Amino acid sequence: GKRLTFIANDKYTGPYPPMVDKVIVEFIDDQVRFAAYKNNELDAIGGGYTDDLPPSAMAEIMASPDLKKEHITWPDFITFYLFFDTWNAPFDNLQVRQAFSHAIDRDKIVNGPLQYQAVAAYSMNPPGFPGENVEGLKDVQAFDPELAKQLLADAGFPNGEGFPKLTLYTREANPALTNAAEAIASMLKENLNVEAEIQNLDYSSYMDALRAQKRNKSGDFVFALVPYQFDFVDGSNMLSVWGGCEEVGADMSQMPGRHTWYNQEYNNLLCEAGQILNDEPKRNELYQQAERILVEDVALVPIYHGIFNALVKPNIKGPMFEPNSKGQVTWNRFRFASRESEIY
Repeated sequence: GKRLTFIANDKYTGPYPPMVDKVIVEFIDDQVRFAAYKNNELDAIGGGYTDDLPPSAMAEIMASPDLKKEHITWPDFITFYLFFDTWNAPFDNLQVRQAFSHAIDRDKIVNGPLQYQAVAAYSMNPPGFPGENVEGLKDVQAFDPELAKQLLADAGFPNGEGFPKLTLYTREANPALTNAAEAIASMLKENLNVEAEIQNLDYSSYMDALRAQKRNKSGDFVFALVPYQFDFVDGSNMLSVWGGCEEVGADMSQMPGRHTWYNQEYNNLLCEAGQILNDEPKRNELYQQAERILVEDVALVPIYHGIFNALVKPNIKGPMFEPNSKGQVTWNRFRFASRESEIY
């Protein structure tokens, strides 16, 4: 197979000396990496490469005392969420969106098909992210199937009667995302009597459909499950997916954000917060106000936040694998983050 070998530069005199002498990267199919690791052909797998350790591999790891000792995990700033076309029926009705939000048992998903790979999500900003309000928003979309049924009936669809059959789109879904989509479709059928067929798209097709839906303010791309991972560590980053500063004279299709949802107060709060440079608590207060609008209006249904998992052989040691002050082994992620902040 193909490989890349990185050798430490002994002439480097900068502030971040190499932590290892040599790194060899093997290019092998993700389906066989776990087997190669168990066969001692690899020293480490996983991390950001979630396909290395699918749900079946994680179950095997947790059942093996030896593999469990080599397992490390840390949180990822990523949110997997459902979104709707709120500009057109049936999701222009808030009660319909609320019904969907209360029909999904997130705990059942993260303790079942996504066990060891995720935590339940009730907000766009994940735990530990600047401005997050995870605990404050947890009850807004809590699982309540009876309330979900009543809301859908109040919206004119008793027991799902007359509700259109849906396509639940996913984007380049890995096994974990596919499992989550299947669980969601099953819960919608069980709790609302709503049918949803899953269709996975490649990245280009998905993004083309997403942009066309907003540009045309119509179409059949009305319901999807997708992840969004942070680009930079600031409260504005993940919320900007849904809006921001409005341009004078812009029509709905030109509004900030990528989805077919619009709220002027939300945009004003994000715009105001973005102009505050020397008062982080005030910025975060505004971001929390904005996120509450987002969640209460059910622009999205947060489903889960991903968790990074990796396997590392016992002979691989060093500061990047040592626990931090919270007892977490994080591959020294925050050291890398500090370098990024210096670049910016």
